Amino acid sequence: MNIYSLGATVIVAAFLYWMVPDLLVTIGKISFQTLAQLKWVLLGLVLVGGIYAIVRAVLTYKTKIAIIEQQSDIQKHRDRLAIEARLETRLLEDRKVDK
Repeated sequence: MNIYSLGATVIVAAFLYWMVPDLLVTIGKISFQTLAQLKWVLLGLVLVGGIYAIVRAVLTYKTKIAIIEQQSDIQKHRDRLAIEARLETRLLEDRKVDK
């Protein structure tokens, strides 16, 4: 590392050590002032977001329950058809044996 890059690194480090804390304090003050002025708007946004999340969770739950019920109905009908097909094949086999 040559002397120029070392000097530049020291100057940049000193500059950042001096500027970053001031920047964070300034951003903090501005943020606090903004939150203090817009507290009702932010509260409204949080409330609307919470209601949206609750409604979405409820609708998702109801949709999943409906899907499960439909799948169980489909499986019930498949099982019924399979049982009927087995009974028909047994009846056909019985008729062939009787003849």
